[in-house]
Amino acid sequence: MDPTQLPQVPYGPRFGDGVRQEPSMERRTFMAVVSGGLLAVPLAAEAQETTKVHRIGVLSPPSPAHVKAFVSGSNFAGAPIMRIG
Repeated sequence: MDPTQLPQVPYGPRFGDGVRQEPSMERRTFMAVVSGGLLAVPLAAEAQETTKVHRIGVLSPPSPAHVKAFVSGSNFAGAPIMRIG
């Protein structure tokens, strides 16, 4: 069979022919996008951290000595006192 008489194939050229049928991303653009994504991951993870608020509750009949000791210990530790009731 004569090679010039072969039927045309319905798809594009073979890989390596140097002709692109569809637009593709340049290598530098691809590397920039991947690098930017990898650099953004630590920033996103750091932004989602929250600080935890520790609370101490005391539920007992207050005696003046216990209340005074609790308040002075809290002041020494730098913890604010919030009283309810």
